Amino acid sequence: MSARPSVRRSRLLAAATLTVITSAAALVPATAFADAQPIATVAVAPTVSDTKPLTAGLEQIAGQAPLVRDGAGADLKLTVTNNSDQVQDFHPTVTVAPNATIPKDWEWIDFTATALSAPASMGTRSFGSDNAFTGYVLPANSMTQVPFHVPAHTTYTWTVTVKVKSALPTNDTSLKVALHNDLNTSTQTDPLTLKVAPTVSDTKPLTAGLEQIAGQAPLVRDGAGADLKLTVTNNSDQVQDFHPTVTVAPNATIPKDWEWIDFTATALSAPASMGTRSFGSDNAFTGYVLPANSMTQVPFHVPAHTTYTWTVTVKVKSALPTNDTSLKVALHNDLNTSTQTDPLTLKVAAPIDTPADTPSATPSAAPSAVRSETAGTQVVPAAYTSSSPSATTGTTPTDVSLASTGGGSDSGALVGAGGALVLLGAGAVFYANRRRTQAQD
Repeated sequence: MSARPSVRRSRLLAAATLTVITSAAALVPATAFADAQPIATVAVAPTVSDTKPLTAGLEQIAGQAPLVRDGAGADLKLTVTNNSDQVQDFHPTVTVAPNATIPKDWEWIDFTATALSAPASMGTRSFGSDNAFTGYVLPANSMTQVPFHVPAHTTYTWTVTVKVKSALPTNDTSLKVALHNDLNTSTQTDPLTLKVAPTVSDTKPLTAGLEQIAGQAPLVRDGAGADLKLTVTNNSDQVQDFHPTVTVAPNATIPKDWEWIDFTATALSAPASMGTRSFGSDNAFTGYVLPANSMTQVPFHVPAHTTYTWTVTVKVKSALPTNDTSLKVALHNDLNTSTQTDPLTLKVAAPIDTPADTPSATPSAAPSAVRSETAGTQVVPAAYTSSSPSATTGTTPTDVSLASTGGGSDSGALVGAGGALVLLGAGAVFYANRRRTQAQD
């Protein structure tokens, strides 16, 4: 009897053990399968890394014009709001990247920051090894690693200004501007794009021209000159520099003597001015129009939306070769800030020759006809024709000129005197012969 209760207890213990093992075995596959099934969503409070306490943004002010190299900048509004119940640190930086080419010169950008509703602030520039730009917005007089401490439920705002300089390559037509916070305590708005106006070489702010005054007569060597009207207009919203030069080139031969031209400039509606001459090694001429009492490299500073005018006078001298019949006159601006009109042409009058002395055509007083010598006329020695048969030594053929004596207007008188002497000699001979005849009788 004592053994049966022990057997019954052993059987009950074995059955309980088997039940536990079976239940555990049944649970293992279910647990493994549960890893591949969708997990029900459970609401969990977000951590700071999931929901950031600060909301930051950078936006362009409405109506912002494209950036102009060395001109006005773009004003951007930087904002940060602390949505939490405690102070949060904020360390904003702004990266600016050109859309095409990174500048070789790091001085291609200016960056400033001004507090609107924030502690006193400043903007600081930083350039990478490839001149990539980062601007820091910092508490005033702070090192670059110092952040702002934004109170709970508070908003700070700043104006951030970006300007580009002439060192920005001409093929860069826009900038990508992005806001960052390296403390990772804020969300940021997407990057924005700032357009950049074409370079001055593409769209020039000045319009310049050189024109001939109506009715201008051809230039005369050592005479009156030609007055030309020089005009420049600034079409932009800022002061522009203008450095005008005028080249003058003869159409045939460059003079050997550099003193072949005079050049002057007089202000009409412009600051006091002067004209200065410059000659190249081959006497090629350049005239400078300059502010009064200035060196040749000094430009005019033309105010926005203003026109300047001058009278430029060009005179030529006798040193200009006689085969030069015109001058090519062209306006230039070596600052490349203006468009110019096409070159113009000034006519030059032919040199005036001084006429040589010509023999007088006064008729001779000689009894016989004497005609002046002309080209193609046969000339024979003069012969005297006497009415006395004994005195006749020859005749002058019809339509043949007597030889010129070279005596000018007195030739006829000499011929007449010679004829008279011949007559007297012939009379004397005739008288002597007659006396001799009478004596013989």
